[in-house]
Amino acid sequence: MDKIRRRRTMYRKKRHPFRWILLILVCIVLVFVGYSVAGPVMNFFKNITSPDPSSSASDVPSQAPVSSESPASSQPPASSSAASSQPSGTQVSGTKAVWLPVDTLTGNDLDSFIALAKKTGVNAVVVDIKLEDGTLTYASNLEAPKTAGAVADDAPDLVAALTDLKDAGIKPIGRMFCFKDPIAKFAIRAGAIQYKPNPQLTWLDASKANGGKSWLNPYSDVAAQYLIDIASEAVDMGFEQIMLEAVQFPDKGGSTAYYGKGSESISRDQALSTFVTKMQDALQAKGAEAILSCPGDVAAGEASSIYGDENPLTFGAQTAAINCMPGELGKDITISGETFEDPSAQVSEVVEAVADAAGANAGSSTTLWGWVQAYDMTASQVEDQVEALTSSGIDSVIYYNPDGSYSEQQLS
Repeated sequence: MDKIRRRRTMYRKKRHPFRWILLILVCIVLVFVGYSVAGPVMNFFKNITSPDPSSSASDVPSQAPVSSESPASSQPPASSSAASSQPSGTQVSGTKAVWLPVDTLTGNDLDSFIALAKKTGVNAVVVDIKLEDGTLTYASNLEAPKTAGAVADDAPDLVAALTDLKDAGIKPIGRMFCFKDPIAKFAIRAGAIQYKPNPQLTWLDASKANGGKSWLNPYSDVAAQYLIDIASEAVDMGFEQIMLEAVQFPDKGGSTAYYGKGSESISRDQALSTFVTKMQDALQAKGAEAILSCPGDVAAGEASSIYGDENPLTFGAQTAAINCMPGELGKDITISGETFEDPSAQVSEVVEAVADAAGANAGSSTTLWGWVQAYDMTASQVEDQVEALTSSGIDSVIYYNPDGSYSEQQLS
């Protein structure tokens, strides 16, 4: 029996190598099958987690270039999330303002304007606070303007409206006419230009019978303080910037004007430059800024005695708004040697010419803004003006319509 058991044991030992061989064959088959399917399986998972090689950069040249305004991917980059909510069309990277009449801020129109501003990317509004006739458009508490009769009894309080604008992300800018002021003399007679034959009399730019008006004297410290007080009060109400219009001398009837002894040693442009500096310093002390507005043709280099012997862009203003509106440049205007017979028919060309020339005259110390004509112009012509300005390096604009009405197409 023991031998039989040993044989059986030996028999099992003889069969054992065959089983191992069979196991090895099975493993070889499994390895072969696994290798055959591993590549497709790995590619399947790679396609899930990585882009298709057909979209790699090496295959792109046959496609049209992609502009920064039209990203190739349907997923916009994170940094453009704010810009993606802005309307299409010409985009203004700086201040995008519109001029509005003051009554827009005191009625139901304010909500409509804010809604339009949000749709079109408008982030500032310019409102006249002191008009060409010397009157203030708001309820001033200053004694001198009240004495002069510059404040109407029903003048509105703009504080609430300015708060609503700023809450909506819209910067309020107050525009004021400066030395062109026929009524301030009733409060500060010493600040007005005097009549040369008899300095005891106030000078008028024409005879009284012909509607002559008095002006504030750019050489007068009293006149400068009157204007600075108004600008400062406007900042206290909520205006963040003050735009200065009519920083100039009278444009007619100047032969009989007397400006005081200071005019004998100080030039006109020096007097105006001194005023701009005083105004800027006063506003900066309150955390606000001054903007000097001036005609486009003068900014572009056309001489004008109302500014003295210098270009107003040299008066030291850190920001200047150039009136590039074609309809206000007149006919047969020459800019940098090129004559434009009808600027309104040559919108892009004349605006770009004015902007380029003004930029050269201003230098790097002054930031330029551009007025954009939004009346008697199609939406396409309005856009042409903006594109001409931005191509010349001016990235802040002010749309102007004397009616204060703007379409979404114009502002987009």
